[in-house]
Amino acid sequence: MPAVLAALAIVGCGEPTGLAGALALNWERWRAQGYADYEFIFRRSCFCPEEAIGPVQIRVAAGAVTSVIDTLGQPVDSLDVARYFTITIDSLFGVVEHAIAVDAHRLAVRYHPELGYPESIVIDYDAATVDEEIGLSAGLLIPFSSVP
Repeated sequence: MPAVLAALAIVGCGEPTGLAGALALNWERWRAQGYADYEFIFRRSCFCPEEAIGPVQIRVAAGAVTSVIDTLGQPVDSLDVARYFTITIDSLFGVVEHAIAVDAHRLAVRYHPELGYPESIVIDYDAATVDEEIGLSAGLLIPFSSVP
């Protein structure tokens, strides 16, 4: 169990609140869906190499990225996949958890209202550092199967 969820389980009083509470609630909502295989559109916004930005269509099977397709319908180069696009919905929850754990200067997360996955994550880790902000978005998720 991730550290933030474990901490909330120990506290256990009432509904979780704040960023950590929203993370726990929505991660559980996502896990309850039981999706093992799915695809989604991913985009990164940052001061980073153009090949890292997307948008790309990521296909996940049994929790691992199995393909990444660009906007022209072509497979993304395997080195770029390894560097930038080993992204799953669970790993997006991990990004949010990490930002909370390191007390990022600014963190804004929007979750899908029904499925619970992070649709938008905006992080500014340090107010004094220029160009380290990052935005991640996930959308148009299509499930292919559920875990029994």
